[in-house]
Amino acid sequence: KGIAAIFDEYRKVKIAAREWHPKQQEISQLQGLLDFVGAETPLAAITTARLFEWTDAIRGRGRSEAPASIATKNGRLGTASAFFGWAVEQGYVDRNPVKRIKRRTAANKDRDDFTDAELQKIFGPELTEAAQDRPERLFVPLAMLTTTARPNEIAQLHLEDIVNEDGIPCIRIRGDEGDDGYQGKRRVKSASSVRTVPIPSALVGAGFLRYIDRRREETRNDPNAQVFAHLTKLEGRGMANKVVTFFGGSTGFLQRVGVRSAKKTLYSIRHTAITRLQEAGVNPIIRNDIEGHAREGTTGDKRYVKDTKIAAMLAALDRVDWTEALKNLNA
Repeated sequence: KGIAAIFDEYRKVKIAAREWHPKQQEISQLQGLLDFVGAETPLAAITTARLFEWTDAIRGRGRSEAPASIATKNGRLGTASAFFGWAVEQGYVDRNPVKRIKRRTAANKDRDDFTDAELQKIFGPELTEAAQDRPERLFVPLAMLTTTARPNEIAQLHLEDIVNEDGIPCIRIRGDEGDDGYQGKRRVKSASSVRTVPIPSALVGAGFLRYIDRRREETRNDPNAQVFAHLTKLEGRGMANKVVTFFGGSTGFLQRVGVRSAKKTLYSIRHTAITRLQEAGVNPIIRNDIEGHAREGTTGDKRYVKDTKIAAMLAALDRVDWTEALKNLNA
């Protein structure tokens, strides 16, 4: 079989297992590999060197002729590795050529965590003031810190995504699903990103649920209303683009409050939260379910199983004590 026939089988398996939806980004990524090497090329003929040529040929977004970022190339290699790993299991090839490739590190991924002193500067009176008419400036980073969510996952929430499970207030992270896949404003990074995360005590204490109640009153309980009314989707950047811009850049909020490091950005908040969960000794399986990461299977492929109880997730999140970091926050 050529690569196209094997890929088609792989795609059908993933969709049938509900690990992919029909518009999954991995499908278009692997289609790019097919287009590059040729649909009838035997899988065994695709070498590590050929895969390097493929990633080097990937261009930036839109009409850009600039090479793709290291992060984009690494993402493509991850997608290809999962495909080849599955093909090895099925007996189509003897080896996974991607495993011989050492991934490079993008400079913008090499981020440092925030210290408590820096978090006190960020979550203080200045942010409370800036959030008076733009509540997303407070609650997007605060939800990232306390739940490990990605910025777009919080920024794109609708009121119907604030739910109760087993009597526990939760955030439901998902994409908009149509007849042919996820098409709307809400997008998820991958199948493993779809999850329900309990709202931790620190986020409740900061007034997030009180804010949700006000939004429901303002919208007359419209379930489709956005949690953050001022945010709009920008192609290629997602719903969090205004929040990212507010915090970043040479004149952004981080600079203004004295947190000046090229390795510390809004995204460092999620990194900090993940580190704190690890330091708190939270079980790795529970951490993965909270963070929206795939669990590693015994065969090297990834399984998107979400069976951790909400109560166990809440207990894990509340093991991290944010009292010192948030002591300057005026809710």
